[in-house]
This record gives sequence, structure tokens and C-alpha cells, in this order.
Amino acid sequence: MSENLKTIKELADELGVSKTYIEKIIRVVNIHSELLKKKNRFFLNIKQQEIIKNYLDKPPTQAPTADKEPPTQAPTADKEPPTQAHQHKHQQQIKNRQHKHQQQIKNRQHKHQQQIKNRQHKHQQQIKNHQHKHQQQM
Repeated sequence: MSENLKTIKELADELGVSKTYIEKIIRVVNIHSELLKKKNRFFLNIKQQEIIKNYLDKPPTQAPTADKEPPTQAPTADKEPPTQAHQHKHQQQIKNRQHKHQQQIKNRQHKHQQQIKNRQHKHQQQIKNHQHKHQQQM
């Protein structure tokens, strides 16, 4: 590829931010449809890289877009790149879901083990009853 092109990951690493953060900025500044795609990888040209860098340096209402008018209002909260607090909250939600899932698995395993013990106990009782009945017949 050309030296002027960078992948989203390369630009993110260069700027010290996450790939996801760069992807959100790309959507906010509305250049996602202009990216070059090769073998399931998106590439940014120099102009697109500059748009993203400018977005990081300026408030969202002043961030330029690719040959388009700047937005008249600030992007809504659902379109803004995530803050560290948002990312931390999301990570905590994931951990909570994982913990809940692990607890559900443990509960199922315990329930299953209890069912096995109950069946074994019932079977042993049936054997004892059968032996006792057989001894009485003799």
C-alpha cells in the first residue's frame, strides 16, 4: 500500500487511542462511506487522517467533515466517541454479565449433581426394598 494510506488500527496506535474510538469519529465526521477497503481492511488517505486529527484537536461542532458543511449542532450523545468513564462502565457491565453467567453455570451444575444424587439414592432404596422383599419370601 501507499505510504500515504494507513489502516484504522495504525492511525489509532499513532494517536494513542483505540481502534473503536477512531471508528466512532469516522462515523461522526461522516467519512465512513469514503474509506478505501481492501481485503476487509479499511484505509485512510492523508485528508481523512487530517480530518480525524482535527476532530481530536477541536470541539465536535468545529470539526471539519470531508467536503461537507460542518454540523450545525453538536453530535448527540450516542454518536460521540466514548469517554473513559463510558468505557469503564461498559467493561464493568461485561464483567457483571460474565459473573452472572458463571453463577448460572455453577447453579446448573449444582442442580444437576443434586439430581444425580437423588436418583442414586432412589435407586439404592429400590435395591434395598427389593432385597428386603426377597429375604421375606425366603
